[in-house]
Amino acid sequence: MSAIVYGMPNAEYRAHEGLSYSESKLLERSPAHLRWWLDHPEARTAPSAPQAFGTMVHTALLEAQTFDQRYAIGPLVSKNSAQWRDFKTQCESEGILPTTAEDREAAFSCAKNVRAHPVVGPLMATGNAEVSVFWTDHASGAKCKARLDFVAGNKHPLLLDLKTAQDASRQAFKRSVVTFQYHRQADWYESAYRAATGKPVSPMLFVVVESLPPFAVAAYTLDRWFMAQAKKTNHALRGLYAACMEFDEWPAYDPAISELEAPRYALDDELRAEQREEEYAS
Repeated sequence: MSAIVYGMPNAEYRAHEGLSYSESKLLERSPAHLRWWLDHPEARTAPSAPQAFGTMVHTALLEAQTFDQRYAIGPLVSKNSAQWRDFKTQCESEGILPTTAEDREAAFSCAKNVRAHPVVGPLMATGNAEVSVFWTDHASGAKCKARLDFVAGNKHPLLLDLKTAQDASRQAFKRSVVTFQYHRQADWYESAYRAATGKPVSPMLFVVVESLPPFAVAAYTLDRWFMAQAKKTNHALRGLYAACMEFDEWPAYDPAISELEAPRYALDDELRAEQREEEYAS
């Protein structure tokens, strides 16, 4: 069964059954890691400072009308001070997030620059933010879900995903795609939207805004090789998840003893040359 839901609260989406892209990254490490994370929500760590700022930018851009309901501006004191800790505790008791006037201004500067981008801005003039998608993977039968930042267009929908980064340049973001597997995210979201709507979807657009002045913005899509690898990996992980669910078995690492191969960069020039010759000989 497939569904696309607009306006669903994030907490409700998180509680909904189905494998998300972020959960699939835990599954890739091992099924045991995913099972533990699902069973221990109380042990999940707080987001890092860059992640927290990214969420703030996300709110400023896509849900600006809710910003002051979600965030409270703290006193002009050190975050290591007792006064700040007391303020943070009070925010937690009220279910809101603590921030500073400086960070709030930076978040809204990021949002302003995204809207001012000559390509991205017009795309975001109409569409829907925070789109929740639920579907059953046809190949594996796995129940899956996705939370899309923004869907623009109608006949040929375009999915946009907002990222914050210290460096939004082409080479830096290419490294981030590999490190954080953003190509898998793109395939996951495109597959979700196609399954839920039956519509063709354009390649997902990553909108990257720098977290420091001048809050520069860049936009990227990924080539077919990135997407081919993503599709292959996502297919395998959804199959693994379906099997784990069916048999309720969540193994960790391979119990067999295996030999680690030394990566070339860990060797000096002489040993690196010997290793290369050995590989060619074999």
